[in-house]
Amino acid sequence: MESFKQAIRIDPDYRDAHYNLGVAYRKSGMNKEAIEAVP
Repeated sequence: MESFKQAIRIDPDYRDAHYNLGVAYRKSGMNKEAIEAVP
């Protein structure tokens, strides 16, 4: 997940990173974070 967060810090408009971070959170059972990860 850190790689996706770093990619978002570098380019906040990089939608694939937001999506993949959301997927990673969801697979970890972190549903609230998953929803918040995808703007």
